[in-house]
Amino acid sequence: MDNEKINGIPEEETEAAEAEKVEEAVEETNEISEEAEAVEAEADKTEDNSEEQSDDETTGESEEEKAEESSEEEAAEEEIGEDELCLICGERRKQADSDYCEECEAEMLSRKIPFLGWLSGLVAVVMSVVAFVLFVLVSAPSLQIARGDEHAANNCWYTAYNEYRGVSGIVDEVHTILGQTTPLVQTGAALDLKIVETVAKSYSPLEAISVAESLLGKDAFDKYSSLKKYTQIREDYIASYEAVMEPIDAMLNGTADKETTYAAISEALGQEGVNDIYINYFLYNTAETFGDTSEVKLKYLDAVEKSAGKNAEDYSWLYYQDYAGELYDSGDVEGAMKYLNALTEGDKTKFGAYELKLRIAIAQGDKDEANRILAEFKTNNEGYDTAYVLEATLLRTQGEYDKAKVLLEEAFEQYDSVPELHRQLALIYLIEGDYDMAFEEAYTADSNAYMLYAYMGDSSAYTPQLNNTLYLCAVLCRDKGTGTTDNAIYIEEILSYYSEEELSDEVRSVISGEKTVEQVLTEGVCDLA
Repeated sequence: MDNEKINGIPEEETEAAEAEKVEEAVEETNEISEEAEAVEAEADKTEDNSEEQSDDETTGESEEEKAEESSEEEAAEEEIGEDELCLICGERRKQADSDYCEECEAEMLSRKIPFLGWLSGLVAVVMSVVAFVLFVLVSAPSLQIARGDEHAANNCWYTAYNEYRGVSGIVDEVHTILGQTTPLVQTGAALDLKIVETVAKSYSPLEAISVAESLLGKDAFDKYSSLKKYTQIREDYIASYEAVMEPIDAMLNGTADKETTYAAISEALGQEGVNDIYINYFLYNTAETFGDTSEVKLKYLDAVEKSAGKNAEDYSWLYYQDYAGELYDSGDVEGAMKYLNALTEGDKTKFGAYELKLRIAIAQGDKDEANRILAEFKTNNEGYDTAYVLEATLLRTQGEYDKAKVLLEEAFEQYDSVPELHRQLALIYLIEGDYDMAFEEAYTADSNAYMLYAYMGDSSAYTPQLNNTLYLCAVLCRDKGTGTTDNAIYIEEILSYYSEEELSDEVRSVISGEKTVEQVLTEGVCDLA
């Protein structure tokens, strides 16, 4: 069927109408598109303007915040002191308990020390240790001298002497350790002069002169002005002794009587070139040798003191100890203590003075004072043989025999050759009734005293106490002992050396039965002489 008939419109007209409609639709569509584009463009423009405005506001706020933060940081930095800044960067604050800020410390910890760094550090440590050891070794003699100086300043002269004398041994040890064939550490004359002074203070200037000649040579008195004060003392002593040498020798040999000896020595008083201090002291020794009374002895000691008062030099070393002893024997305890205190103030290691002080306190029954004297002496003489002797004496007089024996056995580990230590043990065995052991210890004490005299020229151990102890121990061992001791064969020979006149009242009272050994050794003088 035809299109025209169907639609009721011719075919050409229909196509033209459709074409026109299509064009109108296209135009309408284009207009809509243009309007949409315009709307979209306007929207974009509005959005852009909005974004720009927002950006401007944000930028403004950011810049203000930055400025504010910057000012806060500057203020904070101004408040940080220099000592609070990191030692590395110098800008940031240190961390707590650290010298560095967090950033610098983290960076340091992240770094590794190279091998050469470790090696260099190890070498530095080793060298430091070697240097320290070398310093200690080289400075050891100086430290020893410093200790001696400290004791000397405190008037502990015997202790100072021991410190000074020990320096040479330390120097030898240092050279041995370091393998030095040439001296690295030297002491010199300064130390020798210190030794001489301690000998003069603790013994006598006459002893110091011999030590000075031994250490520094015979021309030392011309080279060192500090020694010149001893020159006059030596010259006076030699001249005085030579003036009375013949009567003294005759007295000691038993070929002169008392009156002749007194007269011959007294003739030297006032002679040119002699010193009356020594002449009067020789007269005192004459009275001692002939066994005169304390009154006679004190007369000559008074003369010694009067002569010494006219001299600028100090002669307390010569007669103070004897003076105190004679005053005590005469009953003048106060006078004796005056001289003993003077001795101990000048030398806190003066054993003889402390020993007599202790004897006086024991005789007076003053245990507190006796303990105080012992404690004072031990403060400056702890560990010395004299400290052991003094303590053993006090323990014996207090009846603590076992404790005293333990103490003496301890002392023998260091001082087995000291005669007085063995004599103290002999006294304890006497009290306990062990006469065989008492004789053995007394014999050992006497043998040690002989060795000191034979090899060192020191006769100071031959005291009246030792002689009386040896005699009484020999008698009691012979009469009441077993007679089986190692040295019992010498008893009769020993007894033949002594006469009854030489024995002390204490020994005679024991032999006669008037007193027991315990009474003699724990009451009164608490000794055998």
